[in-house]
Amino acid sequence: MDLLSLEDFKNVKSNSRWTSFDYLLEVTRVGQEKLLKTRKEEARKRHEAYLQYFLYNVAPKPQAMCKDENVGLIKNLNKRKRIPREEDDEEWEGLKLKKSKKERPAAVVPVPVPVPDLPESCKQHIFENMGGSGLVLVIQKPIYFSDMNRIASRLSMPFSQLKTHEFLTKAEAERLKNVKNYIKVWLLEPSMKESGITFKRWNYGTSSSYVLNKGWNSVVESNGLKVGDTVQVWSFRVNSELCFALVKVQVPTKSQQ
Repeated sequence: MDLLSLEDFKNVKSNSRWTSFDYLLEVTRVGQEKLLKTRKEEARKRHEAYLQYFLYNVAPKPQAMCKDENVGLIKNLNKRKRIPREEDDEEWEGLKLKKSKKERPAAVVPVPVPVPDLPESCKQHIFENMGGSGLVLVIQKPIYFSDMNRIASRLSMPFSQLKTHEFLTKAEAERLKNVKNYIKVWLLEPSMKESGITFKRWNYGTSSSYVLNKGWNSVVESNGLKVGDTVQVWSFRVNSELCFALVKVQVPTKSQQ
Protein backbone atom coordinates (compact mmCIF):
# COMPACT_ATOMS: atom_id res chain seq x y z
CA MET A 1 0.00 0.00 0.00
CA ASP A 2 1.20 3.56 -0.74
CA LEU A 3 2.00 5.92 2.12
CA LEU A 4 -0.74 8.22 3.38
CA SER A 5 -0.92 11.68 1.84
CA LEU A 6 -2.87 14.89 2.47
CA GLU A 7 -5.34 13.72 -0.20
CA ASP A 8 -6.36 10.84 2.06
CA PHE A 9 -7.43 13.28 4.80
CA LYS A 10 -9.44 15.70 2.64
CA ASN A 11 -12.78 14.43 4.03
CA VAL A 12 -11.62 14.28 7.66
CA LYS A 13 -13.19 16.84 9.97
CA SER A 14 -10.94 17.57 12.92
CA ASN A 15 -12.06 18.73 16.35
CA SER A 16 -10.31 21.43 18.32
CA ARG A 17 -10.68 19.29 21.44
CA TRP A 18 -8.73 16.38 19.95
CA THR A 19 -5.65 15.28 21.80
CA SER A 20 -2.50 13.91 20.20
CA PHE A 21 -3.86 10.43 20.84
CA ASP A 22 -7.12 11.30 19.05
CA TYR A 23 -5.13 12.44 15.98
CA LEU A 24 -3.16 9.20 16.08
CA LEU A 25 -6.38 7.18 16.16
CA GLU A 26 -7.75 9.13 13.19
CA VAL A 27 -4.56 8.49 11.19
CA THR A 28 -4.88 4.78 12.02
CA ARG A 29 -8.52 4.75 10.87
CA VAL A 30 -7.71 6.46 7.56
CA GLY A 31 -4.81 4.08 6.99
CA GLN A 32 -7.02 1.04 7.60
CA GLU A 33 -9.65 2.34 5.16
CA LYS A 34 -7.01 2.91 2.47
CA LEU A 35 -5.55 -0.55 3.02
CA LEU A 36 -9.01 -2.15 2.73
CA LYS A 37 -9.74 -0.19 -0.46
CA THR A 38 -6.39 -1.26 -1.96
CA ARG A 39 -7.03 -4.92 -1.15
CA LYS A 40 -10.50 -4.77 -2.68
CA GLU A 41 -9.06 -3.31 -5.89
CA GLU A 42 -6.42 -6.04 -6.04
CA ALA A 43 -9.09 -8.70 -5.49
CA ARG A 44 -11.21 -7.19 -8.30
CA LYS A 45 -8.27 -7.29 -10.72
CA ARG A 46 -7.50 -10.91 -9.82
CA HIS A 47 -11.16 -11.84 -10.29
CA GLU A 48 -11.24 -10.22 -13.75
CA ALA A 49 -8.01 -12.00 -14.71
CA TYR A 50 -9.34 -15.39 -13.63
CA LEU A 51 -12.69 -14.72 -15.32
CA GLN A 52 -10.96 -14.00 -18.65
CA TYR A 53 -9.12 -17.30 -18.35
CA PHE A 54 -12.12 -19.44 -17.49
CA LEU A 55 -14.42 -17.74 -20.02
CA TYR A 56 -12.02 -17.10 -22.87
CA ASN A 57 -8.94 -19.22 -22.13
CA VAL A 58 -6.80 -16.07 -21.82
CA ALA A 59 -4.04 -16.63 -19.24
CA PRO A 60 -4.02 -14.04 -16.41
CA LYS A 61 -1.25 -11.45 -16.61
CA PRO A 62 1.34 -11.75 -13.82
CA GLN A 63 0.69 -8.19 -12.64
CA ALA A 64 -2.98 -9.04 -12.09
CA MET A 65 -2.04 -11.57 -9.41
CA CYS A 66 -0.69 -11.21 -5.87
CA LYS A 67 3.07 -11.58 -5.57
CA ASP A 68 2.72 -14.34 -2.98
CA GLU A 69 -0.14 -16.19 -4.71
CA ASN A 70 0.35 -19.28 -6.86
CA VAL A 71 3.73 -18.33 -8.29
CA GLY A 72 3.75 -21.27 -10.69
CA LEU A 73 0.20 -20.80 -12.02
CA ILE A 74 1.21 -18.85 -15.13
CA LYS A 75 3.76 -21.51 -16.10
CA ASN A 76 1.18 -24.25 -15.66
CA LEU A 77 -1.40 -22.38 -17.74
CA ASN A 78 1.08 -21.83 -20.55
CA LYS A 79 1.91 -25.55 -20.61
CA ARG A 80 -1.72 -26.54 -21.12
CA LYS A 81 -2.50 -28.24 -24.40
CA ARG A 82 -3.86 -25.69 -26.85
CA ILE A 83 -7.52 -25.99 -27.75
CA PRO A 84 -9.67 -23.76 -29.96
CA ARG A 85 -10.04 -20.42 -28.21
CA GLU A 86 -12.28 -17.40 -28.54
CA GLU A 87 -9.45 -15.34 -30.00
CA ASP A 88 -9.60 -17.79 -32.93
CA ASP A 89 -13.21 -16.64 -33.23
CA GLU A 90 -11.98 -13.04 -33.46
CA GLU A 91 -13.82 -11.79 -30.36
CA TRP A 92 -10.60 -11.21 -28.45
CA GLU A 93 -8.48 -10.17 -31.42
CA GLY A 94 -7.10 -7.26 -29.43
CA LEU A 95 -5.57 -9.67 -26.92
CA LYS A 96 -3.49 -11.57 -29.50
CA LEU A 97 0.27 -11.29 -29.29
CA LYS A 98 1.59 -9.40 -32.30
CA LYS A 99 4.36 -11.25 -34.11
CA SER A 100 7.06 -9.49 -36.07
CA LYS A 101 7.09 -9.75 -39.84
CA LYS A 102 10.05 -12.12 -39.68
CA GLU A 103 8.05 -14.55 -37.50
CA ARG A 104 4.99 -14.56 -39.68
CA PRO A 105 4.63 -17.71 -41.80
CA ALA A 106 4.15 -17.44 -45.54
CA ALA A 107 0.55 -16.90 -46.60
CA VAL A 108 -1.31 -20.06 -47.59
CA VAL A 109 -4.13 -19.82 -50.08
CA PRO A 110 -7.04 -21.87 -48.64
CA VAL A 111 -8.75 -24.42 -50.85
CA PRO A 112 -12.47 -23.56 -51.16
CA VAL A 113 -14.64 -26.15 -49.42
CA PRO A 114 -18.24 -26.56 -50.61
CA VAL A 115 -20.74 -25.55 -47.92
CA PRO A 116 -23.11 -28.47 -47.18
CA ASP A 117 -26.78 -27.78 -47.78
CA LEU A 118 -29.38 -28.11 -45.03
CA PRO A 119 -30.45 -31.78 -44.70
CA GLU A 120 -33.76 -32.61 -46.40
CA SER A 121 -35.23 -33.96 -43.14
CA CYS A 122 -34.56 -30.60 -41.50
CA LYS A 123 -36.05 -28.68 -44.44
CA GLN A 124 -39.14 -30.86 -44.32
CA HIS A 125 -39.59 -30.24 -40.60
CA ILE A 126 -39.23 -26.49 -41.05
CA PHE A 127 -41.55 -26.21 -44.05
CA GLU A 128 -44.21 -28.78 -43.14
CA ASN A 129 -44.22 -29.06 -39.35
CA MET A 130 -43.33 -25.49 -38.39
CA GLY A 131 -44.73 -23.64 -41.40
CA GLY A 132 -41.43 -21.86 -41.94
CA SER A 133 -40.04 -20.10 -45.01
CA GLY A 134 -37.10 -18.01 -46.18
CA LEU A 135 -34.16 -20.25 -45.26
CA VAL A 136 -30.85 -18.34 -45.04
CA LEU A 137 -27.44 -19.71 -44.03
CA VAL A 138 -26.13 -17.40 -41.30
CA ILE A 139 -22.83 -19.04 -40.40
CA GLN A 140 -20.78 -22.23 -40.54
CA LYS A 141 -18.19 -22.49 -37.78
CA PRO A 142 -16.37 -24.85 -35.43
CA ILE A 143 -17.39 -25.11 -31.81
CA TYR A 144 -14.78 -23.35 -29.67
CA PHE A 145 -13.89 -23.76 -26.02
CA SER A 146 -15.77 -20.56 -25.14
CA ASP A 147 -18.90 -21.87 -26.89
CA MET A 148 -18.83 -24.80 -24.46
CA ASN A 149 -18.22 -22.76 -21.32
CA ARG A 150 -21.19 -23.15 -18.98
CA ILE A 151 -20.64 -19.77 -17.34
CA ALA A 152 -20.68 -17.85 -20.62
CA SER A 153 -23.51 -20.08 -21.93
CA ARG A 154 -23.67 -18.91 -25.53
CA LEU A 155 -22.89 -19.78 -29.14
CA SER A 156 -20.90 -16.95 -30.69
CA MET A 157 -21.40 -15.85 -34.30
CA PRO A 158 -18.73 -13.20 -35.09
CA PHE A 159 -19.73 -10.56 -37.63
CA SER A 160 -16.58 -11.27 -39.64
CA GLN A 161 -17.68 -14.87 -40.22
CA LEU A 162 -21.35 -14.31 -41.05
CA LYS A 163 -22.43 -15.36 -44.52
CA THR A 164 -24.88 -12.47 -44.56
CA HIS A 165 -26.52 -9.88 -42.30
CA GLU A 166 -29.69 -9.89 -44.38
CA PHE A 167 -31.42 -12.49 -42.19
CA LEU A 168 -32.46 -9.64 -39.86
CA THR A 169 -34.98 -6.94 -40.63
CA LYS A 170 -33.79 -3.35 -40.33
CA ALA A 171 -35.89 -2.95 -37.18
CA GLU A 172 -34.36 -6.06 -35.57
CA ALA A 173 -30.80 -5.04 -36.44
CA GLU A 174 -31.38 -1.53 -35.08
CA ARG A 175 -32.90 -2.88 -31.87
CA LEU A 176 -29.97 -5.24 -31.25
CA LYS A 177 -27.43 -2.40 -31.52
CA ASN A 178 -28.32 -1.83 -27.88
CA VAL A 179 -26.59 -4.81 -26.26
CA LYS A 180 -29.15 -4.83 -23.45
CA ASN A 181 -31.88 -5.82 -25.90
CA TYR A 182 -32.56 -9.36 -27.09
CA ILE A 183 -35.04 -11.30 -29.19
CA LYS A 184 -36.74 -14.50 -28.05
CA VAL A 185 -36.52 -17.05 -30.88
CA TRP A 186 -37.26 -20.69 -31.59
CA LEU A 187 -34.28 -22.94 -32.25
CA LEU A 188 -34.56 -26.23 -34.14
CA GLU A 189 -31.82 -28.35 -32.59
CA PRO A 190 -29.82 -31.10 -34.37
CA SER A 191 -32.05 -33.61 -32.56
CA MET A 192 -35.06 -31.94 -34.28
CA LYS A 193 -36.29 -30.68 -30.93
CA GLU A 194 -37.76 -27.17 -30.92
CA SER A 195 -36.62 -25.04 -27.98
CA GLY A 196 -36.80 -21.41 -26.89
CA ILE A 197 -33.57 -19.40 -26.74
CA THR A 198 -32.52 -15.75 -26.78
CA PHE A 199 -30.66 -13.97 -29.58
CA LYS A 200 -28.66 -10.81 -28.97
CA ARG A 201 -25.55 -8.85 -29.88
CA TRP A 202 -22.29 -8.72 -27.95
CA ASN A 203 -19.49 -6.19 -28.53
CA TYR A 204 -15.80 -6.97 -27.93
CA GLY A 205 -13.70 -3.83 -28.33
CA THR A 206 -13.86 -3.11 -32.05
CA SER A 207 -15.45 -6.49 -32.89
CA SER A 208 -19.04 -7.68 -32.53
CA SER A 209 -20.88 -10.98 -32.51
CA TYR A 210 -24.43 -12.23 -32.46
CA VAL A 211 -24.99 -14.89 -29.81
CA LEU A 212 -27.54 -17.52 -28.91
CA ASN A 213 -27.39 -17.63 -25.16
CA LYS A 214 -30.12 -18.29 -22.56
CA GLY A 215 -30.87 -21.99 -22.96
CA TRP A 216 -27.62 -22.76 -24.83
CA ASN A 217 -26.23 -25.08 -22.14
CA SER A 218 -29.25 -27.37 -22.53
CA VAL A 219 -28.73 -27.46 -26.30
CA VAL A 220 -25.09 -28.50 -25.81
CA GLU A 221 -25.99 -31.30 -23.42
CA SER A 222 -28.98 -32.72 -25.26
CA ASN A 223 -27.15 -32.82 -28.62
CA GLY A 224 -23.74 -33.98 -27.41
CA LEU A 225 -21.90 -30.97 -28.85
CA LYS A 226 -18.16 -30.82 -28.21
CA VAL A 227 -15.16 -28.62 -29.02
CA GLY A 228 -14.13 -29.08 -32.65
CA ASP A 229 -17.60 -29.95 -33.99
CA THR A 230 -18.58 -27.95 -37.07
CA VAL A 231 -22.08 -26.52 -37.05
CA GLN A 232 -24.28 -24.40 -39.27
CA VAL A 233 -26.86 -21.89 -38.14
CA TRP A 234 -29.74 -21.25 -40.55
CA SER A 235 -32.42 -18.60 -40.11
CA PHE A 236 -36.02 -18.79 -41.25
CA ARG A 237 -39.35 -17.15 -40.48
CA VAL A 238 -42.56 -18.53 -39.02
CA ASN A 239 -45.37 -15.99 -39.34
CA SER A 240 -42.67 -13.30 -39.75
CA GLU A 241 -41.09 -14.32 -36.43
CA LEU A 242 -37.33 -15.01 -36.46
CA CYS A 243 -36.29 -18.65 -35.93
CA PHE A 244 -33.03 -20.59 -36.25
CA ALA A 245 -31.95 -24.14 -37.07
CA LEU A 246 -28.69 -25.60 -35.75
CA VAL A 247 -27.19 -28.56 -37.59
CA LYS A 248 -23.94 -30.50 -37.32
CA VAL A 249 -22.00 -30.88 -40.56
CA GLN A 250 -19.15 -33.10 -41.68
CA VAL A 251 -16.23 -31.08 -43.03
CA PRO A 252 -14.15 -32.95 -45.63
CA THR A 253 -10.62 -33.86 -44.51
CA LYS A 254 -7.56 -33.02 -46.67
CA SER A 255 -7.58 -36.56 -48.07
CA GLN A 256 -11.24 -36.19 -49.09
CA GLN A 257 -10.82 -32.81 -50.82
